[in-house]
Amino acid sequence: MMTMISKMNALRLSRFFFCRFGVFVTLSLMLSLHGAEPLHVVFMVGEQEYETARTLPEFARQELTPKGIVSSFAHVSKDDPNHFEGLEALADADVLFVSVRRRTPMEAQMQLIRTFLNRGGGSHWHTDIQSCIRPRTAQCGSLTLAVL
Repeated sequence: MMTMISKMNALRLSRFFFCRFGVFVTLSLMLSLHGAEPLHVVFMVGEQEYETARTLPEFARQELTPKGIVSSFAHVSKDDPNHFEGLEALADADVLFVSVRRRTPMEAQMQLIRTFLNRGGGSHWHTDIQSCIRPRTAQCGSLTLAVL
């Protein structure tokens, strides 16, 4: 019989692999459609529960860098939990990977995301398991994010 701790570890591990698989599929599709310029992925990271601030840079270094994919990271600021340092990298990004939970980016940073999406940038939203079970919608200014 599994203990509560081993169940939690198994759930965390399954989320980690779900996250990696989603990134791999998204980036594989983007690579097949992309031209000669190297693909640039911005990882927007702001959560504590899943430790993606630790696992995503490791994933990028091991899996993406050898394939010639450029990775940038926008981590939540230590001074302001709703500010993402480095999000300006979206200006020349091809893919935005969002691993954020319970944060409200300021209007200027939401505008960076809107501009990126409006110019046709691709995105992958890493969410918790609850979001995968039942769809929900979050209203962020004039940008509506649907999480399935």
